[in-house]
Amino acid sequence: MAPGADKPDEIRTQLDAVAERVIGETVPSPLREITDRHLTKLLMLVESMRDAGVDEAMVRYSVRELVASYEAELVNAMMLLAQEERE
Repeated sequence: MAPGADKPDEIRTQLDAVAERVIGETVPSPLREITDRHLTKLLMLVESMRDAGVDEAMVRYSVRELVASYEAELVNAMMLLAQEERE
């Protein structure tokens, strides 16, 4: 196994632990799907940019852009879930 090959699993485990603390043990399916999709995209982006020799500052900028996209989608999903629970 290449050095750092297990990094995505470590990151996913950490994010799962944070989600469990914030949302609870059972993360609603729509939120889990959003999180998994964005995490996968984020990890692929970082890996491909680093493999291409992109400057670390640009990698970080790109990650921030993706995180902002994730945040907007996550907030929308949470608002819809909250509305569905009230109905």
